[in-house]
Amino acid sequence: VVAVIISVFAVRLVAQTPVTPPSNPPAPVAAPVTVDALPIVTPSTTIVLDSFDSVSQWTATPAEGVELSVHSDSSGLHGRSMRLDFDFHGHGGYAVVHRAFNLALPSNYEFTFAIRGEGVAPDGSRTDAPRNTLEFKLIDSTGDNVWWSNNPDFTFPRDWQTLSRRKRQISFAWGPTADKNLRQFAAIEFAITAGAGGKGSVWLDDLAMTPLDPDAPYTLTPRVTASSQQGESIPMRTVDADLGTAWRSATRTGPVADSIDMDFQKRREFGGVVIDWEPGRRAMSYTLRSSKDGIAWTDIYSVKRSFTPPLPSSATTGRTSVRAAPMMAPVPQLRDYIQIPNGGDARFLRVVLTNPEGTEGFGVREIGVKPIDWATTENDLFFAMAKDAPRGNYPRYLSSEQSYWTVLGVDRDSAEALVNEEGMLEVGRGKFSIEPFLYADGKLLTWNDVKTSVAANPEALPLPQVTWSTKDFDLNITPFVAGPVDSSVLYARYRVTNNSARSKKLTLYLAMRPLQVNPPWQFLNRAGGAADIATISIQGSTAKVADMYVRSLASPSGFGAVGFYDGSVVDWMRAGKLPTSVAVQDAAAHASAAFSYQLDVAARSTSSPIDIAVPLHGGDLKPGPLLDARLEQVRGEWREKLGRVTITLPPSASRYTQTMRTQLADILINRDGSAIQPGSR
Repeated sequence: VVAVIISVFAVRLVAQTPVTPPSNPPAPVAAPVTVDALPIVTPSTTIVLDSFDSVSQWTATPAEGVELSVHSDSSGLHGRSMRLDFDFHGHGGYAVVHRAFNLALPSNYEFTFAIRGEGVAPDGSRTDAPRNTLEFKLIDSTGDNVWWSNNPDFTFPRDWQTLSRRKRQISFAWGPTADKNLRQFAAIEFAITAGAGGKGSVWLDDLAMTPLDPDAPYTLTPRVTASSQQGESIPMRTVDADLGTAWRSATRTGPVADSIDMDFQKRREFGGVVIDWEPGRRAMSYTLRSSKDGIAWTDIYSVKRSFTPPLPSSATTGRTSVRAAPMMAPVPQLRDYIQIPNGGDARFLRVVLTNPEGTEGFGVREIGVKPIDWATTENDLFFAMAKDAPRGNYPRYLSSEQSYWTVLGVDRDSAEALVNEEGMLEVGRGKFSIEPFLYADGKLLTWNDVKTSVAANPEALPLPQVTWSTKDFDLNITPFVAGPVDSSVLYARYRVTNNSARSKKLTLYLAMRPLQVNPPWQFLNRAGGAADIATISIQGSTAKVADMYVRSLASPSGFGAVGFYDGSVVDWMRAGKLPTSVAVQDAAAHASAAFSYQLDVAARSTSSPIDIAVPLHGGDLKPGPLLDARLEQVRGEWREKLGRVTITLPPSASRYTQTMRTQLADILINRDGSAIQPGSR
C-alpha cells in the first residue's frame, strides 16, 4: 500500500511538472509519463493532473477584445480551485486558459474535472452563467494539432458538478497531422467561446485522468432487485425481453414509493433507458439514479407527468387481469424514452418510483438499458421513437427518407420559413414545425396515408402549393410570406375538397411539434431535425409556442397541449381527440400541441378556408388586410421583382425560364439586406 501511495504521488508530481511550451523547432521536453508502462496503473487508478492548489502554471490567452483573468480561489470542491473571470464586452470571441503537460495516454481513458459558473448581471449582481460553448482541448508537442470535446450552448451549473470526457468523446479538431489518433499530448486548454457572451466567472477543480478497460459490448445480465413485489411478479421480469411479463410492486395504503435496483456486475456505459409500463400502473413521477460503487448515488434524470392515460374496462397484462382505475386523459403512453445527456457510466442503476397513477401500485414490463450510441443526440432519440411508432407519426426524414423542401420569405428579410413535400411548415431557422393531419371515418390520416404532390406556381413565383389526395377528398395547403422586412408573417391556408357523392365529416388538425422541416443530415452551423418547445399556452385563438405566436384566423374547434412524458400529440389525434391541457411547461423541451377544426363538407364541394398566421420575428399578429388581399399583394410584388427582364425561349424550353425565375426569387428571399447568403440554412 505504501509503495502504491508513493508511486501515485510521484506520478502526480511528474504530471504537474511544468513543461517548456513547444517552439519552432520544438524545444526539448521532459521524459513522458508513460501510463501503460507503470505497473501500478490499472483501470481503477486515477492520476490527478491538477488539484489547483496553485494556478501559476495556467496562462490566459483571450481573443482580442475579450477580458480574461486567472485566480486561485479558496472555494474549491476540495481545497482550492482555479477561478476564471471573463467579460466578452458585448461581442464574440473566446477566453482560453493553457497549461503545458507531457503525458502519454493509455489505450482507453477518461478525463474528469469539476466545474461551476456564475454570471454577472448589468447591476453587478450574481446570476446564472451565460450559456456559452465549453471546450476541453488536448494539444500535441507541435502545438498545431488539436483534439477536443466541444459543447455548444453549455449550461454552467451553479453548484459543483464533475464532468467526464472519455476517449470516444474527444475527437480530432484541426491540424496538419495525418494520424488522427491521440497517443500523447503536451498541453491542455479550457476555452469558453462566446455563444451568449456576457460576463461572469467559471471555477475548475480536480482535473484527473483515469485509464479504462477497452470498450466492448455489454454481454452480462444485470441482477435486479426491488423494494417490494406482488406474488410471482419478480423484479427479474423487467430484463427478460418479454413484454408479456412484468414486475409489480406490493399494494399498500398511504404514500407509495418503490424502487428497482439494477447491478450490471461491471461498470457500464449507456446512452439511455426505455421503460415499458403496465396499463394503469405507471409512475406519475420517478427518478433515475446511478452509482459506480453502490454507495454514492447521483440523480441522472427525473420525470414528472401531468396526465393519466385511460384503460378499457379491463386490460390483460402479463398473466393476470388488471382492473382499470379512473382516468382523465384519452390516450395511453406506456413507453418512456429517456436520453441520458452525455451518456451514463455506472455499475448500478436505481429507478425510484413515486405517485402511481392508480390504486394498484406500480407495474413495469421491461427496462431496456441502451448502448452508448443509442441516443447520442436529440435526433437519435427521435429516430429511435419513430422506429417504434406507426409510420406517419413522425416526419419522413425520421424514417431515413429524403423529403425535399423550399424556402418561403420576402426579399431582404433575415427570417425565412420552409415547406416540404408533405405540407409541413417550419416557422424559422431551427424552429418548430406546423404539420397537418386529417381525421376521417374513424381514422387519422398522415402523409403516409395519402398521395402528396407539389404544384409549382404557373407564373414561376415563389408560391408553392402542396396537395394531399385520397379517393374521396383533397387537402390543399397554400403557404406564403408577406409583410415588410423585419416584420414579415408566414401565412398558410388549408382547404378540403370532398370529391365523393356524399357529405363528409372531417377533422383537420394542425400540430405544432418540436421538429424542423430541415432534416438532420442537412445543416450549416446548426443541425436540422429536433427543435425545442419548452412552453406552450393559448390565449383566445393564438397559441404561444416557445417564443413565437401561432394565430388561428379561423375559429378552432379545440386546442390541446402535451408534455414529452405525457405522450405524443399524434397518439391523441389517432383517437380523434386532443389533450385536455391548454398550457404546458416541459423540462425536456419537446412539448407539442394542436388546433382542431371540425369540417362538414358537402358532396363535391370545398370547405371554407382554414387560415393561420405566424409572425416570423416574434410577437403576435398585428391587424391588417384579409388573407386574400395579402396574397394578391404578394403576387404583385413578386411579378414586379421578377418581371424586369424577359427571356423568350421556345415553348419546349419554358421550364428553363421558370426555373431561373424561381431561383432568382430564392436568392432574393435568402439574402439578408444586401448580403447574398448561400441558403437559408
